[in-house]
Amino acid sequence: MATEENQVILAVVQKEITKVESSIKREKAILKNIDDLTGINFHSLRKK
Repeated sequence: MATEENQVILAVVQKEITKVESSIKREKAILKNIDDLTGINFHSLRKK
C-alpha cells in the first residue's frame, strides 16, 4: 500500500519537475531574446 502511494507521489513530483524545467527553459529563451534585441553581451560586461 505504501509503495503504491509513493509511486503516486513520485509521479506527481516528476510532473511538477517537468513543469518547472519547462518554465526555466522558457525564461532562459526570453532572457536570450532580450539580450539579442538589446545587443548587450552580459558576459563581456562582467569581464570589465
